[in-house]
Amino acid sequence: MDRRKFFCRVTGAAATTAGLELSAAQRQLRKVNYGVKGFTCITCAVGLEVMLRGLKGIANAKASYPANKVSIEFDEQVID
Repeated sequence: MDRRKFFCRVTGAAATTAGLELSAAQRQLRKVNYGVKGFTCITCAVGLEVMLRGLKGIANAKASYPANKVSIEFDEQVID
């Protein structure tokens, strides 16, 4: 998936999703991996991580420039 399309998809989903704050014990996190095209440097991967971690419902995000992928842990009740 192209990184620009990925940004649009993630930020659009976050804008339309509402959720309640739950304690860490109550949350069930889902982990997904995406291939991302368009990384030109390590800064792209770091920027993607920072943007994702700032979204409500994202517990963790780890992007890899050399592998062209991102791994995201999120609460499905908050963001899809």
